Amino acid sequence: MRFLGQSAVDFFVTYGWAIVVIAIAMGFMYYFVALPSASTPSHCVFSYFVSCKAMLVGSNSTNTIFSILVVNSQTFPIVGANVVFRTDTFGNVINDKPCIPVNAYSGNIILCNASVGYGIPVGSTVNGRIDFMVTACPSGNPGNCQPAQSVTYVGNFSEKVQPVSQSLSWP
Repeated sequence: MRFLGQSAVDFFVTYGWAIVVIAIAMGFMYYFVALPSASTPSHCVFSYFVSCKAMLVGSNSTNTIFSILVVNSQTFPIVGANVVFRTDTFGNVINDKPCIPVNAYSGNIILCNASVGYGIPVGSTVNGRIDFMVTACPSGNPGNCQPAQSVTYVGNFSEKVQPVSQSLSWP
C-alpha cells in the first residue's frame, strides 16, 4: 500500500506542472476564443465629424428596426439627415422616415430609424456599414443654407438583435 501512494506522489511531482500548464492554456483559450463569440461587444463608430451615441437593433416576429443616435460634432448645422444601414447578411435597410430633428446644430443629437418587414433572429449579431447623409450648412443658417453641401459620413456597426414584444412604431 505504501508503494502505491508513493507512486501517485511521484507521478504528480513529475507531471503536475504539465497538468497545470494545460489547465491554464485551456482557460486562456476559453476566455479569448470561445467567450468573445458569445458576448461580442456592440459598437457603432464613424470616422470623423459625427459620432455615434447609441444604436439599437430590435426585432419581433414580423419587423426589425434599426435605430441610431448620432451627435453633430461639427461647428456648423446639418440639415435633412438620412441613413442607410448596409448589413452583411440582410442587405440594405433604408431610412423610411425623416431623422429628427430636421435641423441639427453643433452638439445636437439626431435620431434616425429604419425598418424592414421581416424578423431577424433575436440574439444574432448584425454587422455592417452606416451611410449617414446630410446637407452641411457652413453659413450657420439652416433656413437658408448657402453654400449647401451634400455630405455622406461612413461608419461601421456591430449590434446584437434585441427582442421587442410590441408592434414597432417610431416617430
